[in-house]
Amino acid sequence: MTSSMSNQSATDASARWRRYLSAGGFLQGRPSSRPSGPKVVKMNVPRPLRGLVANPKSLELDGYLLALAPESAGEAGMDSVGYLLEPHPAGMRALGADFHWGAVSCLFAIEPLQADLQPLIANERDPKRREAIAQISEARRAVNMGSLAKAAGLLDNVLSGEHESEGSHWRAHFMVGLIRFGFAGGDPDLIDLGLAETRLASAARLVKTSHPQVAAQALVVAAYATILEGNLGRAHGYLEAALGLDDELAEAHFLASRMCLKQGDKRGAFDATMRALALDQGYAVRAGSLDATCSDTKRLHALLGALSRELRTRGKPSIRDTLKRL
Repeated sequence: MTSSMSNQSATDASARWRRYLSAGGFLQGRPSSRPSGPKVVKMNVPRPLRGLVANPKSLELDGYLLALAPESAGEAGMDSVGYLLEPHPAGMRALGADFHWGAVSCLFAIEPLQADLQPLIANERDPKRREAIAQISEARRAVNMGSLAKAAGLLDNVLSGEHESEGSHWRAHFMVGLIRFGFAGGDPDLIDLGLAETRLASAARLVKTSHPQVAAQALVVAAYATILEGNLGRAHGYLEAALGLDDELAEAHFLASRMCLKQGDKRGAFDATMRALALDQGYAVRAGSLDATCSDTKRLHALLGALSRELRTRGKPSIRDTLKRL
């Protein structure tokens, strides 16, 4: 009975996530299924919270695209903060606060995932393993062309006959995980959060020694999948493991803060958000946004108010020192 209820919850979560991505309200412009394409994404920040995050001038100086709600909207108004999201070979680690879960396709550009596989194919003597690596390479080309169903079929075929020791097969796990997790412009029929979590966790296990930062990112995507499913305990474990591999992955700290906020742990949310802000101040904007993870404006207001006071307090000594020098 418990298993049945758990499976139903996971199915419902996949359906909700599918609807969220299909709506694509966070995208400005038409989403592309090709992971290599840049996207302009936006976050909606409630008017009462935006003032705690930053003033319009500072946001524009930081390169954000800003569309303020009319004054007549009052506290119900939503200020739109946007930015250009382009794939980067370091994935979410380089993108920082610019990362957006609806545009998760940018993770396909991670450099180790895109490495040339021809030398591996040429040096492999076992015909079955050589064929498997060739299929991974073909699947990657299919992904880059937007043929996600074809890519998923090729990768599933590789994994159905895999050996755990196959180092190159982590790419198959990682790509299947991202396809099954889903993204704007992707194939909604392929979304399965439970399967995505399993594949991404397997990818992280296989690659944690050779590419620890890639493994950390795989674990963070797995964590977000479980957050969407409402399994915060398992998400916590994934985030702890991710930070053990890469403590400077700001997105992991930020996700931890959102998870604490959902659990009513204001102190934990504060500490994790401060760590994310220390790595990338743009997370102040992310913290003020309403997304699929947390939409409790009162808790966000309390957290951002505390953050704003803390940042001002920390900034006073440096401001005094600057004034003295001037």
